[in-house]
Formats: sequence, structure tokens, C-alpha cells
Amino acid sequence: MRDSDDGVAQVIEFTASITILVLVFTVFFTAVGFQAGRYGDAPPRPTGKALDSTEYLMSTTGYLAGDGLNTTRWENPNLDHEVLTGLTSFGLSNGEYGVLDFDKVVRMGELNWENLNHTFFYNLVRTYLGLSFTTFTGAGNEAQTYIYELNITVEYSDGTPLMAWGYPSPTDPADENYSVYIENDHTVISRAVLIEEDGVLTPGILRIDLIS
Repeated sequence: MRDSDDGVAQVIEFTASITILVLVFTVFFTAVGFQAGRYGDAPPRPTGKALDSTEYLMSTTGYLAGDGLNTTRWENPNLDHEVLTGLTSFGLSNGEYGVLDFDKVVRMGELNWENLNHTFFYNLVRTYLGLSFTTFTGAGNEAQTYIYELNITVEYSDGTPLMAWGYPSPTDPADENYSVYIENDHTVISRAVLIEEDGVLTPGILRIDLIS
């Protein structure tokens, strides 16, 4: 009788364990499906776009082609600003996910609005990050263009700033865009990263502010 009771108890325990496991997987995949649907909506949600942008910067080195150049070292300060028209991708990673290259971060901060052709570089980065795009929606499949302005900042984990780049122009003498910056909606995503400088890794924060 005791063996029979033990066998029944084991069956009940096994069934309960399977039930709990199924519930856990159901909740997990429901959450994943919800997030995928949320970020795949038209228009795409700013939160999803901000997450995608940080992922891109954290995982991509960038690549510079043309004029005999085929290199990931687009941040070389000896390269003329015009050469950056040959960028075929853009990123801040040193090649390892989540590790930012110190030289790339600093160089991006230097390629700000005070440079010639700053609008071109700004628009180029925004395009590579997927923040200037066209979707087709509605019964008539109408084209609709969405453009996000953005700010990108990188700082060490103790709050020491390393780079600030983006919109509005910090050197705009008339502050023409500042009111737009203040009044519009902001979606801010902060990601923990490592910053690699001369082989030394230091904890830091990558932050993107999307303005819509």
C-alpha cells in the first residue's frame, strides 16, 4: 500500500512540475511576442527604436571604404572629414559586443556640429541607426516617413562625461532648435557598457535620447 501511495505521489509531483514548466514557458513567450508586436507596430515605437540604436552602436565597429581605405578605424583623426562620406556602416564597438572603443567615442564627439558638413554626418549616423525611415501602412499601402532627432552621450560609471553628440547643435548661436528640443517627446535609454582604452576596460554608460 505504501509503495502505491509513493507512486501516486511521484506522479502528482511530476505532473505538477510539468504544469509549472509549461506555465513559465507560456508567460515567457507571451512576453516576447508582446514586445515583438509592440516594437513592430507602425509607426515603430520610440522605445524599440532607442533599444535597436544602442544595440547597433554596442555591436558594430563601423567601416570606412573608398579611396584605398578599407578599415574599421574610421575614427583616425588624420582622415579628412570629407573621407567620412565613405562610411558604409557606423558604430562605437571595438569588435566585442558591449565594449566601446575609447578612440571611436572621443572621435564621434569631435565630429559634432562645429565641423563642416556636420549635417551630412549627423544624417548619416541617424540613417545607420534606423532613425530616418519610411514605412508603408494602411489599406492603400501609403508611404509614411518618420524621422527621429537624437542625442548620444557616453560617460564613465562614476558620472564623468566622455562624449556628448547630437541634436540640437551645441554651437547654434541663435538657439534655433532648442525650443524644439525642449518641447518634443523624449525617449531615453541607458545601457551599461565597458569602455576599452589601451587594453584597459572601464565600466561606463551609453545613453541615447530620441526626440520625436
